Order: sequence, then structure tokens, then C-alpha cells
Amino acid sequence: MTTVFNPQTQTVTITRRPLNETITVPFKDHYARWFVIEHLHSDGYYKSVLHLTELVEAWLMCDGFDESVPDSYKLGDWSHVRDSSYESLVGVAQWIATKRWDRTLDQIISDMLYNAAAVSCNPLDFLY
Repeated sequence: MTTVFNPQTQTVTITRRPLNETITVPFKDHYARWFVIEHLHSDGYYKSVLHLTELVEAWLMCDGFDESVPDSYKLGDWSHVRDSSYESLVGVAQWIATKRWDRTLDQIISDMLYNAAAVSCNPLDFLY
């Protein structure tokens, strides 16, 4: 997978291999996906930030499975988070940002983009 940030449009173009599927998403959506994964995944950098009840609540906010799937299955399958829509992940990221960081997602992203520009760095370098 390759990702390219476009500072003029504030978008990220993602090319997924082996199919060479290319999508372009707003930077906020891309960042939200990374932010949620870093908080919810067992190997995530921020995996210890959320309390167990908050982790369950955030996990269930994701929409990777349809509503007919019982919550017990959603909690046991990482693909429920991984396959969630960008809209869902932005909502979960906003919830985590407010709940645990006392900031909005937009404030966190704005600061990160400002810091990246200040050191002439690609903001994607902060994520990987």
C-alpha cells in the first residue's frame, strides 16, 4: 500500500496492492482511521488510553458489520473495526478525542498539520 498526501487539497491518495486500487480521501478521514486503530487495536500505540467500558463502547460504534450481527460477534472480530466506513471512523475518532484527550478531532489534526509544516515534514510520516 502506498499513501500520498496532497497539501493543496488536504487529501490522501491510497493505492492498495495487488489490485492497484486507488482511492482519494480527505486527510481527516485517513487520520481518523489511523487514530481509531491506534486506540482500539491490540498492537496500537494508544491501546491503553481507553478504559475497558470505553473500548467496548467505541468498538460498538463502528459499522463494519450490519445491524443484524449480534454485538457479541462484533466485539470478537477485528474486521468489524477494520471494515468500518470512514464516516463511522470519524465519529469514533471524534468521540475518543473528546472523551480521552479533551480536544476535538479537528484540533488534534490542525495541530499535527501545523507541526508537520513547521518542520517541513509530510504529515503522513507522523502516522507510520
